Amino acid sequence: MNLPGIEHVDFEKESLFNTLETTYQLRIATARRTFSAEPATEAVAKQLEVPVGSPVQYLEQVTYLADGHPIEYSDVWIRSDRLRVTSLLSR
Repeated sequence: MNLPGIEHVDFEKESLFNTLETTYQLRIATARRTFSAEPATEAVAKQLEVPVGSPVQYLEQVTYLADGHPIEYSDVWIRSDRLRVTSLLSR
């Protein structure tokens, strides 16, 4: 996907999704999040300041446009002692 000028956006001030929707007129529709508990590898443990092998949460997220094309991928490691999950369910 060609997004001319996106490399000049200051993402410390602008959100990615707002930029995609307002500047590039792309409609973000859905995302898939997958959580799993994993032992911290040496690299993850160093970044999260936990012992190697500590239980940590891994989150993989793929965000999709309304036409089904993936637009964003997130690969996130979270300390288990700082994880908080909230779900809103409707019927």
